[in-house]
Amino acid sequence: MKALEPRTVRSFFGTVAALTAVAIPLAGCEPNLGVPPTDLAKTSAVQPTTAPQAYLLQPGDNIEVKFAYVADLNQAQIIRPDGKISLPLVHDVQAAGMTPGELQDALLEKYQATALKSPELVVIVREFNSNKIYIGGEVGLPGAQPLLTPTTVLQAILQANGFKNTARANEVLIIRQRAGGGYDWQVLNLEKALSGENFAANIPLAPRDVIYVPRSDIANVDLFVDQYMRQILPIAPGISLPAA
Repeated sequence: MKALEPRTVRSFFGTVAALTAVAIPLAGCEPNLGVPPTDLAKTSAVQPTTAPQAYLLQPGDNIEVKFAYVADLNQAQIIRPDGKISLPLVHDVQAAGMTPGELQDALLEKYQATALKSPELVVIVREFNSNKIYIGGEVGLPGAQPLLTPTTVLQAILQANGFKNTARANEVLIIRQRAGGGYDWQVLNLEKALSGENFAANIPLAPRDVIYVPRSDIANVDLFVDQYMRQILPIAPGISLPAA
C-alpha cells in the first residue's frame, strides 16, 4: 500500500476535525422532545392512571366460552375489530365494551331463548391483547409488551432489556391516549430515578402508552462519523503515518 503524503494525512485529519465539529452542533439540533408533534395535546404531563377497575373486553382479546354440559358448544374466539364474536345458535354477539361477567349474562339470556334448557356457561379471558404498551428507541428489546399488572415506566424498560449505552435516559418521552380522544405527552427524567435521587418521573403506565427512549448526543455523533466518514471516505480506520 502506497504511503500517504504528509500533506494528505494532515488534510484528511483536518477534514475529520471539521466534520466532527459540525456533527456536534448537528446532534444538538435534534428535535426537542419537549415539543410534541402538532397532533398531540399541548400539555406538560400525561393524565394520571386511575384506580384499577373491572376489565372491559376489547377487540383482539382472546376469550373462551365454555358450557358445563354441552361441550360441543364450547368456543374459543378472538373479538373482531367490530367488537363482536360469532357463536353457534346465537350468531353475532357484541362483546367489546362489556366485562366478562356482563358478556356471560348476555350469553345466558340468548341461549335461554334457544332450545337449551337451563344453560350454564362461563366466559374466560385467555389473552388480553388490547392491554399492551409500546416501547421504542434505545432499549434492548423494543416492541409491544402486555400490561397485565400495575407497571411503572422503569419496570417496562427493564422488561425491554433495559437502556442501551446510547440511550438518553434524562429525556424519555411518554405518549398517552386520552379516554375522550387525542393524546397527552410528557418528557421524563429517569436518570434521577435510576440514581435514587427522585422517583417522581417513574410514573405508572396505562394501556396503549407509548414510551420512546431517544439516542444520546454522543451516540448521534458516533452515528454521523460511521455513516459519513467510515462508510463514505475510502480510507481504512487505521493509517500508518510515514516515517519522518
